[in-house]
Amino acid sequence: MKILLRVFTVLTILLCGILVFFMLNLAYSNKKELKQAKNYTTGNATIKERQAIIHTFSILQQGYSKRDVSKIDYYIDQTIDTTSIVVLGTNPNEIFSGKKGIQQLLYGDWKFWGDAKLNVENAHITQVNNMAYVAMTGSIKIDVWKITFPLRITGVVIQDHSKWLINKLQFQYDLDTNFVIFGLIASVLATVSFIILMLILLIYFMKTRIRLERR
Repeated sequence: MKILLRVFTVLTILLCGILVFFMLNLAYSNKKELKQAKNYTTGNATIKERQAIIHTFSILQQGYSKRDVSKIDYYIDQTIDTTSIVVLGTNPNEIFSGKKGIQQLLYGDWKFWGDAKLNVENAHITQVNNMAYVAMTGSIKIDVWKITFPLRITGVVIQDHSKWLINKLQFQYDLDTNFVIFGLIASVLATVSFIILMLILLIYFMKTRIRLERR
């Protein structure tokens, strides 16, 4: 019993150390991503069209900076193609479509998410006729945690007369998922090892108590 106790004590400490190692690496990687300038090529859009597309995202950025939920419809009218818009948020269940979906997304983002910044000036923009693919970096300082995470934003815009409107958009955290996965594995193993250690301790103390009572 004592050998098992020692083995699982060492194993639990080791796994907790591994978990801390991966979490520290994730924090370092996150900090590094925020400072790193991603090498996105500028794309093939003409200067004129590029400026027009950047203008659309700059208006959206203005909305994310001011976070005035009373003006959601104004920013939607200025930037979104509501006829076939689809936006994917950072969480798996965040799938928004149509004007009502975008209203829900912007309300949630502006009210509860945080300070989002889109790196629109350095966006990659590839144009094909009246459509263009856009990719850019960004960041989000989450209100609740006060922690800043890097973002990757991709989407499609379509030309509507003289304006470019967002037709598809996806937000995702730009994190090294290897550290997240290995950290999750380490946390599960550490939890299992800790539970077994507690059970061994309980059995050990119960046996010790029974022996003392028999004397």
